[in-house]
Amino acid sequence: MFQTAKQLVGVYFPQRKDKAGVFDTLIAMASKNLLAIGDFNTGSNTLDAEGAKFHCADQFVHLANDTLTDLWRIHNGQQTPEFSWYSRADNGFRIDHALAGTEATSRCIASYYDHSTRDQLTDHSALIVELSP
Repeated sequence: MFQTAKQLVGVYFPQRKDKAGVFDTLIAMASKNLLAIGDFNTGSNTLDAEGAKFHCADQFVHLANDTLTDLWRIHNGQQTPEFSWYSRADNGFRIDHALAGTEATSRCIASYYDHSTRDQLTDHSALIVELSP
C-alpha cells in the first residue's frame, strides 16, 4: 500500500519584520500533509494580541486562514482568547501555533495549551496537538 509522505516542520520565527521571508518559505512548502508547529512570534492582531500589535500579522492571517488551517482556532472557536506567552508588561499573546494542510487538519482530534509549562520549563505554554493515526 502506498503511503503519502507527511511533513512536520518545527518553527521558531525571528522577531519583528525579520520574519517576513519565513512566511514565503512556508507558503511555498504548503501541502495537504504539512504540519508547521512552534513559536511564530506573531498572530492575528484582532484575536491573538492583548495590547501591542504584531509585526507581519497580515502574512500570518493569510497563512493561517487561506493557505493552511490554524488547528487551535478550529477546535476552540474564532473569538476565544487564550495566550501562550506574556510580555513583561503582562500583556498576553498567542504566538505559538500549529498550522496544517487539509490532510493533517482532518486528522487533528484536539489542540490545546498546557499552561503548567510556563514559568517552570519555559516562558511559553506548551501547545498540544493530537492527531489520529
